[in-house]
Amino acid sequence: MKHLTTLVVLASVILLLQSCYVAKPLDHDVRISYNTDFAIIRKKAGNSDYLSKHTDEEYRNAYIEGLKTEMANDHLVLDNANPEFIVKINSLEITESTKLDTVKNVKSKDNGMVRELTLAGLKTTGSVTKTGTSISSNWDAQKDKNEQLTGDSA
Repeated sequence: MKHLTTLVVLASVILLLQSCYVAKPLDHDVRISYNTDFAIIRKKAGNSDYLSKHTDEEYRNAYIEGLKTEMANDHLVLDNANPEFIVKINSLEITESTKLDTVKNVKSKDNGMVRELTLAGLKTTGSVTKTGTSISSNWDAQKDKNEQLTGDSA
């Protein structure tokens, strides 16, 4: 039973970090610790330049604040002194690129015009380990956000 609880908690932490819905929420608080010294990797292709608007430390802090918010909703409690699980965050990769798209709305004055859209992506990787054991699982989470042309550009 204890091994099953460990696996459920590991899976919950992984799902939390992947921003997925946990079908069976934890019914009690679980203490975890996580590192804050993970690498920030920036990848840029295209003409937009939003990545340079913030420092690595600002991106790292925003990620950690988002993590804290999600943890509070899912019975995960930060406890660096006595964690049940150790979450190792290896990196946060932020990508920015652009693509061309054509307005396809005959009612729009911009119909047929080509616009450059910005694409953004986040990827984070790491592992979760049960404290005092070798029970560990690697995880990665990704999220993409792309600009879109609206149907009505009047």
